[in-house]
Amino acid sequence: MPGIKHPRNTILNLLATSCLLFLVSGALAADPLALATAFAFAAFGMHIYSGGAYEPRTVIAMSLRTLVWVTIAAIAWRRLARRLA
Repeated sequence: MPGIKHPRNTILNLLATSCLLFLVSGALAADPLALATAFAFAAFGMHIYSGGAYEPRTVIAMSLRTLVWVTIAAIAWRRLARRLA
């Protein structure tokens, strides 16, 4: 429905904001974001598997979103490891 935000979107937006505000601890914030996105994608996959309605563009968007956050988390951890070494 237009105008109603899903709670998952609000949580993802809050985590994304925390990534931007705390660049030093970006690795710590990116992990939960990547996990939350992957969990939401898995739940959506179960919805599709059980015969629920979906649009292909949603699957594409969720795939890209998950890939982006996993990549950001990996890069953040690599940079954090270099700083600590």
